[in-house]
Amino acid sequence: MIEAHRLSKRFGPVQALSDVSFKVRTGTITAMLGENGAGKTTALKIALGFLTQDAGTVAVGPGRVGYVPERPAYFPWLDGYGVLGLAAPGGNGGGPGAGPRVLAAARRLRFDPALLRRRPGAYSAGDAKKFAYLQNLALEPDLLVVDEPFAALDPPSIKCVREVFLAMKEAGGT
Repeated sequence: MIEAHRLSKRFGPVQALSDVSFKVRTGTITAMLGENGAGKTTALKIALGFLTQDAGTVAVGPGRVGYVPERPAYFPWLDGYGVLGLAAPGGNGGGPGAGPRVLAAARRLRFDPALLRRRPGAYSAGDAKKFAYLQNLALEPDLLVVDEPFAALDPPSIKCVREVFLAMKEAGGT
């Protein structure tokens, strides 16, 4: 699903990545482990096309790719329904009549659907993270890339996210 070979990236004098290679196989749960500043986020952002590497190659796919950042950010003028509407194919994901898939994903994540009437910028850090998961799960990605998967989540929510990961894997997702 992701194959990176000899990635390197500098930010001015800082060598963020040096000759990094890794492979994420379809149908697996894979974690990148390392100290703060080791380059994990940089490697993910290169794989997703948000950053350009200085050297090396990366290939992703095939399939739909979802991304949950460490610190989600949203358009400040949209409520949760509006954000979901932007993410949905054909604009079918938003609105107070959000589909059963969105509501089922909200239940799996312990995310209160009443929050969808509010702007995500006003959510707690934990609810903002769960909303980022909700956006992605509603689209049923084949590959879900998550930076700091449990950051800002309480223990019951961590358990729910872990169960979501396992269910994705069982369904053949990555």
